[in-house]
Amino acid sequence: MTAQMEISPRVAAPDRVGQGTAVEQSRAIAEVEAQVVMAKRFPRNESAAIMAMRETCRRRELAERAFFRYPKAGKPVSGPSIQLARELARIWGNISYGSAELRRDDEAGQSEMLAYAWDIQTNTRNSATIINPHRQYTGGGDLTELRDIQENNASVVNRRVREAIWAVLPPWLVEEAKDLCAKTIADGGGIPLPQRIANAIEVFGNLGITIPQLEAKIGMPAAKWTDHDVAQLRIIRQSLLRGEISKDEEFPAERTSAADVLASAQQAIPAADASVQKGDGPANGTQAPADPPLRREPVTVPSAGADPAENMEPRDQGPQQVRPSEFGKLLAGIPLGPIDHVHDFLSWKAGRRVTNLKDLTDADRSGIAQYLNEALEAVGNDPAEAASAIWADFATESQDDAGQEPAE
Repeated sequence: MTAQMEISPRVAAPDRVGQGTAVEQSRAIAEVEAQVVMAKRFPRNESAAIMAMRETCRRRELAERAFFRYPKAGKPVSGPSIQLARELARIWGNISYGSAELRRDDEAGQSEMLAYAWDIQTNTRNSATIINPHRQYTGGGDLTELRDIQENNASVVNRRVREAIWAVLPPWLVEEAKDLCAKTIADGGGIPLPQRIANAIEVFGNLGITIPQLEAKIGMPAAKWTDHDVAQLRIIRQSLLRGEISKDEEFPAERTSAADVLASAQQAIPAADASVQKGDGPANGTQAPADPPLRREPVTVPSAGADPAENMEPRDQGPQQVRPSEFGKLLAGIPLGPIDHVHDFLSWKAGRRVTNLKDLTDADRSGIAQYLNEALEAVGNDPAEAASAIWADFATESQDDAGQEPAE
């Protein structure tokens, strides 16, 4: 006796095929047959295609989008872009390419997609099936929003489409197109590269984007930027102006700690007083003490029997709060000397030992910022004169606290 086992398919087939599905199947078959017939009847003109490729690659609009570039593991990765691949496929003719999402599994968190390119005339086909997880490639977070999943899938599948197009195009055609686009970018419309770099920095500066943000985006200092880097910035700027991306998305706000602000402030100190920069002391020649004394303000007590209302005066609300970044810029604009002297100054004004900006409270920053602004205004906003006046004030108050007469 033989037992029969029923094996059910893993994915159940539909019981019936609807009219719309049947029409779509017939249309797809007829479309493929028509493409093959037209490719055989009207084969490509290779000479005309080469001339069209050369003419197109000499245009800056295509050349500036012909290469991609992004940092990976601290090193820039670059190559011909999907825009160049699509343009060459259009010019070469009789090539069908595209992508399709075959299946999306939200429970497993992945999508199955197909990327292909087909040279109909020579019947050369390249295809790839991709299983793409719904996760960010940078950061590793899961994607749950529909738009984020679609954009992630499109980004991944477009890379496979690009490689599929390169696989069916003649290699010599691709290499010549890359060389021509590179020459077009290097020419820059007759403008020298240093001037283009300066123009790019100025344009982004008008949009509120700093040089450190641009250097972080490119992955190297501005002095080492290449023609492709400047072209990449041009593409980003056009996307910003068209509203395709936002400034915060392309250039995230820098997160700077208080220690970094103080370090950058010291690096930005101008070389107006060379002796101070060498560690010879403050501008007036007076060495700041290692541990400044504390300052205690006298307290006035109303006399007995006096009307409290007569002794009450409107309270000073105090200076407004100052952000650490603004405080660092203000501190950097006054040449107070080496970092030890800056610590002495901060300790003097805070009334306790300060060795880092993290040691300052909001009230400390506000009070010191008000003092620095008043010192600048008193000398006509001259940073060097303000530094001399600050250290003179420091020396006077230190001697008063020690019970000594101020020096003549």
